[in-house]
Amino acid sequence: MKITSVFESEHLRIGTAGSLFIVVYAGPTSAEEIAIVDREEGRFIEQRGKISLLSVVVQSGGTIDRISEEVRAAALEMVKKYQHHVTADAVVVPARGILAAIIRTFMVGFSLVSRRPYPNKVFGQLNEAIAWLKQVPGQDQTFADSTSDDSSVHTFTS
Repeated sequence: MKITSVFESEHLRIGTAGSLFIVVYAGPTSAEEIAIVDREEGRFIEQRGKISLLSVVVQSGGTIDRISEEVRAAALEMVKKYQHHVTADAVVVPARGILAAIIRTFMVGFSLVSRRPYPNKVFGQLNEAIAWLKQVPGQDQTFADSTSDDSSVHTFTS
């Protein structure tokens, strides 16, 4: 599978493969970075119509980065803005231990608050997330084709 890199900075990496929109959050996320994700997701939706989302939250160090109210509000607005263009959304927090559990719990809570009309789930492992996304009803065939070899996704998200 070929992943097209769309954007990269110190704390953010965005790529696409088939109908899959991939975002890697590595470190503290700012409102400006959410605006970049919003812009690129909008562009991708214009090209593809219906997409699936894969977000990977890479926690650096032994602390949890505080998520500001501004970032939460911007992320929630983005979810609402594109909700009718999303087939499914998987979030992966690949770290282990109590900090990873806290982050996954926060992400599940955010999913509940955002009341998404499409399937969404939080995972601890990338393979599980990709397998789940593939089996979601209504999934675009280009997604399955583009993720037949998961190694590219692993490379892009690590």
